[in-house]
Amino acid sequence: MTDNKPKTKTEIAKAIEAKTEIASRDVNLVLDALAEVVLEDLSDGGPGSIVVAGLVKLEVASTPARAERQGRNLRTQEPITIPAKPFQERGKVRATPRKALKDIL
Repeated sequence: MTDNKPKTKTEIAKAIEAKTEIASRDVNLVLDALAEVVLEDLSDGGPGSIVVAGLVKLEVASTPARAERQGRNLRTQEPITIPAKPFQERGKVRATPRKALKDIL
């Protein structure tokens, strides 16, 4: 790709169709099923992590609690109090590249 736009689902399906000769309709079904499985595994009832074969490991990560602290309003330079943030057990999704992806980066 010469432009820096990410591929759309349709473009990904067409690329997979060209490499595997599987119908685009079937590729779309597989992509939809993959998205569904990832969402199920990362949801509250799932195990909290999933490995997409050879590409990336996705896992739910917690965010630590942050205490109330003093800050400064950049416009008026007045001191302000930034409120505390509580601990969140399921705050972020962390993506870790696997070997195949690391090798090309």
